[in-house]
Amino acid sequence: MNKAKARLSATIDTNLLTRLNKVIRKEKVTRSSLIEKALEQLLKQIQEKELETAYQNMKEDDQEIAKLALHAQAEVLP
Repeated sequence: MNKAKARLSATIDTNLLTRLNKVIRKEKVTRSSLIEKALEQLLKQIQEKELETAYQNMKEDDQEIAKLALHAQAEVLP
């Protein structure tokens, strides 16, 4: 199944473009496909980092809840 594609225009540093062109010639891929793969990889890394941060925050929240429960338990139990 083909994904819908959209045209994108971007301005980049000339040195970066030179490096990009060397890679596409070496890898025998299109500029578009290489940029698409790079963006997918970058967005995946960002999402993974966001999830890691969210899980870390959950862990801290769980620790805080456990502390509150311990204090409440100490007040109720002899």
